[in-house]
Amino acid sequence: MNLMKGRTPATLIQSNVLVDAFVTSLLTAGIGYLIAEVSVVSASQAMMGVGTGVAIGALASLAMGKAADHWGIRKLLSLVQIFQAGSYVLLAVASQELHVLAVLTFIFFLGRLVSPLRGALPPRYLPKDQLIQFKTQLRTFTLSVVLGGGLAVPLTLKLGWGMKSTIVVIGAVGYLLCFLFTRALPHSENHDSHPQLTHSFWRTLAPREWGMWALLLVAFSVIASAPTMVPYVLAKAGEDLSWLLFISSLIGIAINIVVQRLLRDEEVTLTRTRDLRRIAMSMILGLCSVLLLVVAQSFFAGVWSFIVLMILVFSIAHLSQTIVTIVAWNIQYTAGEEKDRALIIAVFSLTSSVGNGCAQFIGSRVFES
Repeated sequence: MNLMKGRTPATLIQSNVLVDAFVTSLLTAGIGYLIAEVSVVSASQAMMGVGTGVAIGALASLAMGKAADHWGIRKLLSLVQIFQAGSYVLLAVASQELHVLAVLTFIFFLGRLVSPLRGALPPRYLPKDQLIQFKTQLRTFTLSVVLGGGLAVPLTLKLGWGMKSTIVVIGAVGYLLCFLFTRALPHSENHDSHPQLTHSFWRTLAPREWGMWALLLVAFSVIASAPTMVPYVLAKAGEDLSWLLFISSLIGIAINIVVQRLLRDEEVTLTRTRDLRRIAMSMILGLCSVLLLVVAQSFFAGVWSFIVLMILVFSIAHLSQTIVTIVAWNIQYTAGEEKDRALIIAVFSLTSSVGNGCAQFIGSRVFES
């Protein structure tokens, strides 16, 4: 723990998020090749398993968010991160169809369970007027780390390392590091302990805020459909095109930097009317990315046409995801009351997590057709 001394809460939170992002990006980018390597489950089965884990984890995160407001985010987050490290050890020994599916489901279940807990850390330790800027900058850093995850996949394949072994080692070590970062955060009774809710769960948000929640859920379901299919489409196209995962990350970083600068110029003047327009625009872009991906998969007219179509898919998908994610941040940090903040963040995390879960189911059907 001496290595953690002197680090600010912001640095510890960033380190926590970035290590998790690298581990997750390696798994999500390499899952198509992982499935091909173990050869006991199909791509559609894997997507169904991932979707199930994400959906169950999203629902369970509500209870976790409520518990965090009472018992403390640090305690619960560090506990889940120990389970995450253990889940990758289980993946190492899984070899049968049922076991592989169960472990993958468990890994993505924990990933969604931990998301609102980690997302509730910035409001605990940072001033409210710095949150959106902090999260936007952190997203740029995260996409840079995801770039590393995307690069690690073709590198692993090129060097002949086992995709399963690489994912297992990096996952187990990574989440042990996350555990240490979490435990190093300063403990404060003012931050880590809150009374339980004294009102109905449904009164945590105003009716209009629940309406925005429902709209975000639909938006994430549409927007995430194309990205969920990309690793499987590339794996089907062959190892020679795995470098496109790296290109996808580069495009995501560039788009996020541009959006970040636009937000800084606007001084984050997001209003509900503007939020609605941006959500609608994101959904239209998300539908376009799905259609382009279907064309790329179904009407393979040559390598270069495939590459051009995939780059268009990456660009449109990243743009739509960046826009709707920033809108969701703005709403979750301003809705409701501060004493319910961890629960509110968990509620709004459901929009992306359940949306991604639905996208996995949608993707499995589209991929099969």
